[in-house]
Amino acid sequence: MIYRLKDNVKILTIIIFVILLSVFLTINVSGLFYWIAIQHFHLRQISGLSSASLMKCYFFMLRYLQVPWDSHLNLEFFRSSQKGLAHFRDVRHLIMANNLCLIVLGVVSHMLIKQLIKKDLLWKLINPFKIFLTFILVIMSIALVNFQNFFIKFHQVMFRNRDWVFSVRLDPVIKVLPTGYFAWCLIGFIACLTLISTLIIHYSK
Repeated sequence: MIYRLKDNVKILTIIIFVILLSVFLTINVSGLFYWIAIQHFHLRQISGLSSASLMKCYFFMLRYLQVPWDSHLNLEFFRSSQKGLAHFRDVRHLIMANNLCLIVLGVVSHMLIKQLIKKDLLWKLINPFKIFLTFILVIMSIALVNFQNFFIKFHQVMFRNRDWVFSVRLDPVIKVLPTGYFAWCLIGFIACLTLISTLIIHYSK
């Protein structure tokens, strides 16, 4: 019983690492999604800014969200309210927590996988990852069917305030961050998760 519990904890640790890694990868390839969003959602016409200016602003935002020593959010072309800045701070804390846990669990997962390889027990990852992947794909597919509702529920769960409810007048940056763009990010997250899990299943065989 104890032995099985230890196995389950080890497998769960690796699965959580894969989730954190997928979040990290999605955030860092999201610039590609945003470039496409600029064209698709006509963000140049909406904002009156060039594609280069919008991308510059976006990468300023990404830098603020991920670089610990960059504690000042500079959107340059958009003013921000105190509530808007507070929400960006909350997102920054979540992303930094994700990245910190990613580093710690990355080291732990590496050690666990080495142990499994050494004992010729890597096959133990196959079924848990198949179940995990099936579960995620079902849940995420449901989320995409009604993404607007999922997006709202996600914010209600992740944030204990309503700072995420931006006013176009006070935080005009929201005009160039359409909900559809975040749906694409979710698809990117699913793709990363599916790719990594499939590689683990394939390698474990």
